[in-house]
Amino acid sequence: MRAMSPEDPFQDSLDDDLDGFSEPGRGSRIRSSLWRLWSNHGQESSVENIDGCRSSGQLCSHTAHRGLLLEKLEVFKRINKSVRQQLKDLQDAEASRMETDKHIDLLLKKLTQAECDNLHLKRDLNDEEKMVEELMGLRKKEMGLERQLTAQKLEIDGLRGEISSVSQKASQEKEVLKKATRAQKQRVQRNEAAVDKCYTKLREKRGTHGGRQQEQKTDERIQLDAQIGLLKGNIGLENATLKASIAGLELQLVHSEAALKEESTLSQERKDQAEQDQGQVAELQMEVDDLRIKLESVLRETENIREGRGAEVEKVRLELEGCVRELEEYPELLSATEQSLTECQDNLKPSEKRCADKAEAIRQLQVKVESQGEKMRSSLDMKESIHEANSQLQQKVHALQKQMEELHGVSKVKDKAVSKESSLQTKILKLEAEKNRRANELKQIKQSKQSAEKKFEVRLKDLQVSLDQSESHKQSIQNYVDFLKISYATMFEEGLPPAPSSFGSSYFLK
Repeated sequence: MRAMSPEDPFQDSLDDDLDGFSEPGRGSRIRSSLWRLWSNHGQESSVENIDGCRSSGQLCSHTAHRGLLLEKLEVFKRINKSVRQQLKDLQDAEASRMETDKHIDLLLKKLTQAECDNLHLKRDLNDEEKMVEELMGLRKKEMGLERQLTAQKLEIDGLRGEISSVSQKASQEKEVLKKATRAQKQRVQRNEAAVDKCYTKLREKRGTHGGRQQEQKTDERIQLDAQIGLLKGNIGLENATLKASIAGLELQLVHSEAALKEESTLSQERKDQAEQDQGQVAELQMEVDDLRIKLESVLRETENIREGRGAEVEKVRLELEGCVRELEEYPELLSATEQSLTECQDNLKPSEKRCADKAEAIRQLQVKVESQGEKMRSSLDMKESIHEANSQLQQKVHALQKQMEELHGVSKVKDKAVSKESSLQTKILKLEAEKNRRANELKQIKQSKQSAEKKFEVRLKDLQVSLDQSESHKQSIQNYVDFLKISYATMFEEGLPPAPSSFGSSYFLK
């Protein structure tokens, strides 16, 4: 069993550290390179040992070299500590980079959510535009109803004129009937006077006539009395029927005037209601126009915000991808430096122990420290480059924070847009309720109008029927009066012969 060389503890610690690499083959490559360095150092140390054996005077300077070596070890420890601190800072920067990646993912999610919200806003705007179009259609329908109302008002005015003309005609016919009844009464009185004269003449003739003539006269008188009674009864009946028809016409005129007054009041109320509806519809139209303008402005704002947000996100994405590509190169260097530092730390502990025992190990360690110094100088250069990269990362982090603040402002603007949308939604619901109320009112007005038209048509038909009846009655009365005229004329022409001659009169007197 061979004795353990001074390099064995260092070799064991190096193997333990190199076995920690996750990448396959990387630890073996580093191990082979370090082993070549140690072999070169061993050859140099053997040469120096031979030279040291030859020159025994240099043994006295081992203590001085040992002091220098201890100072270099202290410097190396400080450098190792600073490098560890830098590695810790780099790890913190890596953690902050991961945090920024998470923030970027959250921002991307928020952007997608904002785009979805914008799509919903567009859909809501389309729905609102459809509602506005429906309101415009309702406005057109309302204007059509107003035109129909004006046409119906004109028809009502025409019907009023016709009713007034009919009432005037009825009054004129009433006066004519009154005059006709008066004339008929006068004629009856005249007929009665003529009959009385006939009776007196007959009485006078009774004393002169005898026998058959008296009997004939009595028969004629009886017939005349019967005819006169019949005529008086017919005239009384006709007068009663005329009075009843005149009273009915007067009642119909009163009812028609009352109906006209009701229709005029209803038409005035409808006119006032239509004017109020027109004013309210104009106000609703103005509110709808204002809402449309506000919605268009909100759409433009959201579109601008979405475009600016997309550009900012794309810019941040490109910057972060560049940072990620830059940082992908550093973890290998950092891991290599960390491994080398851990190797140095593990190697310094057994070298300190061996320095007290053997000067040869001290010289080997001195050579090793020099090589490690070169490595440290390279690590310092790497540290400076890492520091510069860290400062660049810090600047990018500040830029990302500013962009996050801007995105926060964008979210505030989005919240404002959502609040505006909710207020617009409430206004639209109010407008829908108002529209439904207006539609119900229009339906009620239409129904009342139809019922009034039906009542008016029924009343007009009744008036027409009554007028036709009065016309027919008037015609029948006129026919009857003409018949009476003809009958009286024929009767008196036959009953009252022309004046006889003197011969005839003397003969009649005899």
